[in-house]
Amino acid sequence: MDSIESQKYTTYEERLCTFNEWPSDKPQIQAELAEVGFWYTGENDRTKCFCCQLELEDWEPNDSPLQIHEYWSSKCNYLKNNKGIFTKFPKYKSLESRSNTFDVLSELKANVKTQLADAGFFYNGKDNETLCFHCGIKLPNWETEDKPWNKHLERNSNCKYLTNNSEKFIQFPNYQSYESRLSTFDTWPTSKSQTKEQLAEAGIFYNRNSNETCCFYCGKDLKNWHPNDVPWLKHFDLNPKCEFVKNRQNLVVYPLYQNTESRLNTFGTWPTSKSKIKEPLAEAGFFYTGKSDTTICFHCGLELQDWTMKCDPDVRHISQFYMCKNLLQRI
Repeated sequence: MDSIESQKYTTYEERLCTFNEWPSDKPQIQAELAEVGFWYTGENDRTKCFCCQLELEDWEPNDSPLQIHEYWSSKCNYLKNNKGIFTKFPKYKSLESRSNTFDVLSELKANVKTQLADAGFFYNGKDNETLCFHCGIKLPNWETEDKPWNKHLERNSNCKYLTNNSEKFIQFPNYQSYESRLSTFDTWPTSKSQTKEQLAEAGIFYNRNSNETCCFYCGKDLKNWHPNDVPWLKHFDLNPKCEFVKNRQNLVVYPLYQNTESRLNTFGTWPTSKSKIKEPLAEAGFFYTGKSDTTICFHCGLELQDWTMKCDPDVRHISQFYMCKNLLQRI
């Protein structure tokens, strides 16, 4: 840095403290200025970026500190390295500042206000509308029985504030690790075709008291396992919004059949009446189980059968499980 003084203002909190003497007749955008790298010099409304040393003044009420900073100093390293994580409403970064906005809502119970603020929301003064201080997502028509963290996750699962506080919306954090889930299956019935490893991989733990299985993340109960059920596909079918399941796209269920040749080799006993479709099936990611005309996708584990010469493997795959990563890379 060119300025030794600027080295003191590398954090948001340090920069925000410099605005304590900010003129009351100037736009009240101190938090927004500090968020994008500016600190207050103490002269009129002159601000300075701690990183690129850009100095700006004469701020107007509708100015966007981020856009103006980018316009005059597009190569600022602080902007380039942090643009994706800047908050929409930095003045509500603290839990206390968000909680205070709910004071005017006397009809809202104290514990609900606390839950909303904890989940990143503040009340913007209009109707029953709350906004996330970080991503800016709106949460209209709030109901007292709603769970703030879960509603936030439904509205914008990419919010950085959610990512940094994932333990708040995981329903059973004690089973967050694969090992902890696996350890619950010591009395899992051996008659079940689903192995304890497959179930634990799919985010599922075994509640031995109720003889039921459950997702540690979304809390969904998974019951009535049938012989052909694939754990994480069944999980997706029952709750496609579960973020843990959605993130399992990178999991390859049958790595032995990752290349087309290895899948094609499984079709040695494939019904001769359907010989023309075995190559399209192998190319689409399916291998043959050796039973009737039952095939399985090597990547997501989807099982499909009853093939005809007119079937398009990709179309059938999409209709059953469109989130398979191998499928998405092909189409």
